[in-house]
Amino acid sequence: MSTRIPVLVALVVTLATGPARADCVDYSEARAKAAGEKLERSPPTAAQLGVPSLEGLKLDGPRTTGDPECGSGPVKFYYYSTSMTLGELVAAYYPNIKRRTETDGMNRTWFQNPYKGDEIILTSNTSLRIGVDSDKKINSLRIEPASTVLPLTVESQPYTAQEIVDWTPWPGGASGPRQFVRADGATPQSAPAAAAASAPAAPAGAKPNCAPAAATADQASSDATAVGADVGGKTLGGGYGRNVGAAVGGLLGGLGKKKAQEPPPQPECK
Repeated sequence: MSTRIPVLVALVVTLATGPARADCVDYSEARAKAAGEKLERSPPTAAQLGVPSLEGLKLDGPRTTGDPECGSGPVKFYYYSTSMTLGELVAAYYPNIKRRTETDGMNRTWFQNPYKGDEIILTSNTSLRIGVDSDKKINSLRIEPASTVLPLTVESQPYTAQEIVDWTPWPGGASGPRQFVRADGATPQSAPAAAAASAPAAPAGAKPNCAPAAATADQASSDATAVGADVGGKTLGGGYGRNVGAAVGGLLGGLGKKKAQEPPPQPECK
């Protein structure tokens, strides 16, 4: 029993001191301090990290490096301490905060607040993990450069800096329309408007919604007679066949004439 207690205590202490120590049973504070101080003497630049500025931030070397003998390769995360609030940091980095969008099940793309969870991503693809207290004062800041740090660009951000800090779900704030905004340039009203805009313009003087005039009953009778004569000539041959065909066609045309009705009146088409 006596041999188990020290082992358990050592395990609890190791787990409580964070991930840097969890995989190293002989973690050395002295080695971490020495490595951290070395990094602080030659810290990474803002450009190397993909951030616009490091003003107001102080590199926490020992936390960043940990014990080099317990590490797993080059530094990936850089920890900073600061007296800044979340609002001050967002205001300083705002022009370079990358827009965030999401596509729903109907293949519509919407803007979303770029502050997701505790993370903000910059246009360089660098990730900022920000922990804040109840007064929105930053108590933890981890900068994670992308595997390939891109040049910072100025973003066209639909959310204001204050909306990002307050985590407003839609652009426009509480006093705005309280609606999500499409990021693909489409709106529910855009399709009918586009269709109307693309329709060809009517010729000058044209009457709207006027269908072509229907053939009159007299025209129908005349057409039937001509068709009958042509068919009779081809079937029976000669003038006799044409005479018979014309007579039959005229009879049918007469019947059609009796059944023909005038189209409904369209005053605007007169």
